[in-house]
Amino acid sequence: MDYFYDVSILQNKVKVLILGSYVPQNFKILEELKKSLIEKGFKKTQLGRDVIGVPPKTPYDAKLAYIFEKIKNSMLESDFNIFIFFSPIDPTKLSYSNLNESTSVELASLVESTADSNLFRRIIVFFPKDYYSSMVRGLVFSRNLNVFEYHNCYQIYTKAYTFIKQNLDLYNNSNRRIIEKEK
Repeated sequence: MDYFYDVSILQNKVKVLILGSYVPQNFKILEELKKSLIEKGFKKTQLGRDVIGVPPKTPYDAKLAYIFEKIKNSMLESDFNIFIFFSPIDPTKLSYSNLNESTSVELASLVESTADSNLFRRIIVFFPKDYYSSMVRGLVFSRNLNVFEYHNCYQIYTKAYTFIKQNLDLYNNSNRRIIEKEK
């Protein structure tokens, strides 16, 4: 009996979650990456905000707790998690910590919530070439996560797609087996 899998079947089933800053200029990059991955066959690609759905009239602190739990669960359920850190467009107005605060917390939460090395191999972290946060870099490198430095958004689009496509075997070999059998 031969075992094989059809890449298009895998691509349609793989869950990809994109996390990053929702500052308007950066949000456009996140949306474009989502659109690009969907167009290339990864139909279950979502942004963090796509999975939230906060109930109306929720008190602010309860809303934040709800959002955090929804994102945390979505990260654990996703097959690939993409974290994108950004440089401030105007460094005098917004610091790295404020710009990337939620992304840092999300990444730390995911990494600390599991010891699954297979999950770690399916995490992709993008840093701008000049990114200098020692704590975030320490977390990333202590877990041997996949790190890419970028100069422009096109490198993010290309490297994210290439990485996921080349690592579909990590998805296929995980506990979500969808190997098609053929006699």
